[in-house]
Parts: sequence; C-alpha cells; structure tokens
Amino acid sequence: RNQAGVALHRRNAELEFRASRERYRSLFDNSRNLNFISDLKAGRIIECNDAVADILHFNSPAAVVAANVCFGDYYPPAQKEEVLAKLRADGIADDLEVWCTRPDGSRFCVHGSSTLLRERNCIEGTFIDVTGRKQIEDRVRFQASLLKQIHKGVVAADLQGKITYFNHFAQEMFGVSANDVMGKDMVQMLTPASAHGVMRGVFNKVVEDGEWSGEVFGVRPEGTLFPLDIHFSVTRDDEGKPTGVVGAGRDITERKRVQEKLAMRQRALESIFRLATEPDRTFE
Repeated sequence: RNQAGVALHRRNAELEFRASRERYRSLFDNSRNLNFISDLKAGRIIECNDAVADILHFNSPAAVVAANVCFGDYYPPAQKEEVLAKLRADGIADDLEVWCTRPDGSRFCVHGSSTLLRERNCIEGTFIDVTGRKQIEDRVRFQASLLKQIHKGVVAADLQGKITYFNHFAQEMFGVSANDVMGKDMVQMLTPASAHGVMRGVFNKVVEDGEWSGEVFGVRPEGTLFPLDIHFSVTRDDEGKPTGVVGAGRDITERKRVQEKLAMRQRALESIFRLATEPDRTFE
C-alpha cells in the first residue's frame, strides 16, 4: 500500500509538473512579449517565440535558432557589456530600454528584463516592442524643440479650448507662466473680456475651416492690452480628425507705434502741402 501510495503521489506530481510546463510553454510561445532563452557562454538564442522571430525578421522561431542568432549582438556594444556585467553580478538586469540594430541597418526599441538561470547556464529575456511609442516620443520632442526655436508666442489648446502648450515666448509676451495657464480656457485667460465672444467665434472658425490669421488684442494679468498679429491652425490626428488649435503670434505694439507716427507725419505733411498750395486770400 505504501509503495502504491508513493507511486500515485509521484505520478500526480509528474502530471502536475507536466501541466505546469505546458502552461509555461503556451504562455512563452503565444505571448505578444518577446520571449527568448539564450546560451550564456555563446549568447546564441536556443528558444524563442514568434514575436522574437517577427521583430528580427525571421520566418519562424526555428529559423532564429538555426541561424545561431545572438540577441545581444543587436545591442549597442557598450550596453551589451553593461547588461552582461549586471547579470553576472546580480543575476538580473531589469528595466532595460535598448535601441537595437538589425543587420540591414533598421532599428527597433525594446523594454524589459533579462534573468540569469544559473542552473541551466542560460539567460531568459522578456521584452516588449516599444518602437512605436519611442518614435512618437522622439517626434514630440523634436516638434517641441522646433517650437522653442520659433521667435513667436506659441499656444495650443484642445477642442474644448483648454491650453495644452504655452512656450517661453508666449510666457514673456503675456507676462504669465505656463503653470498658471495650463488646462485653463485660452480665450478667457489671454483675451480681454470685451472680445471673448469674437474670439470664441474665431476658435470655432479655425476648427471648421482649418486656419485663421488676423490682428487681435491680448491681455496681461494686470489688465494691460496689447495688439497681436497671430495665425491659428487646427491640429489633427493620424486619421485627419481635429484634435485642437495652435496659434503662433507676436506682439506688434512697437509696429503699431511706428505706423501711428508715420501716419501722424503723413497727416502733418498733407496739411503743410495743403496750406502751401491754397490761394493767398489775405488781401481779398
């Protein structure tokens, strides 16, 4: 009986272990994550799933293994050595973000971790493909850097008119920090109360027509008005749907002052000319 009981227990344990291995294998193979196991000594991938094969541009996991691919060879050399050193020292290298380069020069970015499996003398890696997200982040940073180079006040708002971007030229021009206006109503914060109705109409026209240019008045916190030459345009998502409005403008106070001086001088010259050419009626 004891022997039968031991055999039954062993059999159940084997079945449970096999079921656990099958669940692991299913998760490993079918996950959208990039899952692979590589030999510690040579660094060759000895197991991987379809996601790894896809990102490395192979037809199948079997093709990856047959090609003796080393995932670390796609890393920048310095980062590869850094990861290996961390694995040897700590047994794990987590929160890794790596821009990898394929043999054809194309690049992809992954985020995840690698774990040293000492009993098997291999490394297990689990990553996710973050290439799309990183490209968007890089594009946003590039666009933000361009906006910083534009010597105009730039303000952006969502479709509800709430401010989402306010560059440093806008801060200087309106005399208010970005923190004080972010998330607040653009029309209410930046234009005089007497013009709110007109400016809301302009905002709606930009959303409907795509753009609008003209001269408007801005207002500073202490109530000072100043003239603005501004161009508004609508922003759109990848499907072409409006997502908000962005305006780029400059304070034209000095230009207006010069124009007024020129106009006054012109009126004075016209008066002098008129007096000089009118008949002398002194003795009439």
